[in-house]
Amino acid sequence: MERHELRIKPQPKNEKINREKEIDAMKTQIMYEMTINNILNPLLEIVYEYKASSAYNCVPESNKDSKSGWKYYGNKFNYIFKALNANIFLNEKQYKRIYSIIEGLFSFVRKFEYANGLPNMFLEANENLNYYLLAFTIPKDQREMFREKVIGMPGEAELSAADNYHANLQRKSENLNLQFDEEDFFMDELACAIRRLFKIALNL
Repeated sequence: MERHELRIKPQPKNEKINREKEIDAMKTQIMYEMTINNILNPLLEIVYEYKASSAYNCVPESNKDSKSGWKYYGNKFNYIFKALNANIFLNEKQYKRIYSIIEGLFSFVRKFEYANGLPNMFLEANENLNYYLLAFTIPKDQREMFREKVIGMPGEAELSAADNYHANLQRKSENLNLQFDEEDFFMDELACAIRRLFKIALNL
């Protein structure tokens, strides 16, 4: 008896192309899901723990010292870096861009310097973050003294814009009964910057 071997019939060219497109679309969808669920969302969770962790000095809602916060956030970032490397559907350009975002936020968490600890790319992605730099948080009645003693103080126009920005947010908080303080608004602005950086990284 003749030996019979089953083989898949050659597919028409159009069907093959359509199948390849379906596979590419599936890979892209998986890439987005892995990036959002395992990288972006965990990063945003860290951002919104800024206040509860006393600027990442301790585990959120605890009274432990800074050593506990150091280890806690180190473990969180290890998980995120691992998730990035597990996402094999990212191309090299996307990988490098997202790596720099994670690395930048990790550096900020380790510095305990408020907005002054942020890499420039975050300030460029959301210019409102500049209003949280130390130079813009100096009380009005002390600005002249600082201007005489330090270099790099903002000009009057920039300081006025910062004052208006913070005043508008305070009015918004009062009108909507948000009970937000400066740290709450800072977290929102930082989250916005990260969102924009991820859109750039993924060409969205």
